[in-house]
Amino acid sequence: MIFSNYYIITSYAEGSTPKILEIRCIHMYEKFKIMGEEELRKRYPAKTIMNYCLNIYNNPNWNFEGKNLIDDKYPSEMKDKLESRILSQVKIGPDKFLVKFQICSQVMYKSKYLFVTTDREQFLGMISRPNNDSCNNFWSLIRSENPERIKFSWQYAEISNFQIVRKLM
Repeated sequence: MIFSNYYIITSYAEGSTPKILEIRCIHMYEKFKIMGEEELRKRYPAKTIMNYCLNIYNNPNWNFEGKNLIDDKYPSEMKDKLESRILSQVKIGPDKFLVKFQICSQVMYKSKYLFVTTDREQFLGMISRPNNDSCNNFWSLIRSENPERIKFSWQYAEISNFQIVRKLM
């Protein structure tokens, strides 16, 4: 009898945790929109809840009552159209290029990371020098068979999922 009660209490506690975390994330959503991912991580370093919240914030299917009002009040850099252009490229080895590219965004982005996808790799590029211009130029070492197929995006999963983070110069 004791074992069955313990199992029921444990199961209930484990099952209710994601709902409690989601409620906490709903309360922090507006702060996320104001501060951006990097500042939110600095201010609230509790990794368990931050990872959970950032995962659901970046999930396009996640919704709650009042989310549209917050989204309209604070336009997200994740929804902005990102224009990119390769300015120059220098081949420095087999399938290795030093690439200078330009990223333009209509609204100033809050994230310090840019998701880069090539035919050989995916990585996060860390933007080391924040700039208020709508267009910024960067250099990076990129592994690719064809540098013209490089794709850039503000949308990415959780930072800790990436093994490769490169500084964009």
